[in-house]
Amino acid sequence: MEKNTIFQTKLTVLQENILLEFNKTTNFSFICKKLNIKPITLTKAFSALIDKKLIYENKLTEKGKKMVHYLEFKNETISSFLQKYKINTTPEINNQMNQLDHTIIIALKNLL
Repeated sequence: MEKNTIFQTKLTVLQENILLEFNKTTNFSFICKKLNIKPITLTKAFSALIDKKLIYENKLTEKGKKMVHYLEFKNETISSFLQKYKINTTPEINNQMNQLDHTIIIALKNLL
């Protein structure tokens, strides 16, 4: 039995953002422009995503697709939670919320 490894895969915020954008477009110059990063930064992050088996031959793997789905779910949940409880967002709050364990994210979703 294969355990769900997407929750065990740790990504940086930049890697998460690149993965979410890569799901929409494979245009690297557009991704660089949208995320305001240099091509070398994108290349290094992209290489890390390949090493984590989220991307293979410039396509999302099954694990990559599951990770994108989870990241979209997480971001939507955090945004909805902060809006519902009228919490003003700051970079520090966003950073702390993004580091929450997936079980806590699911619990927040159930509160909404």
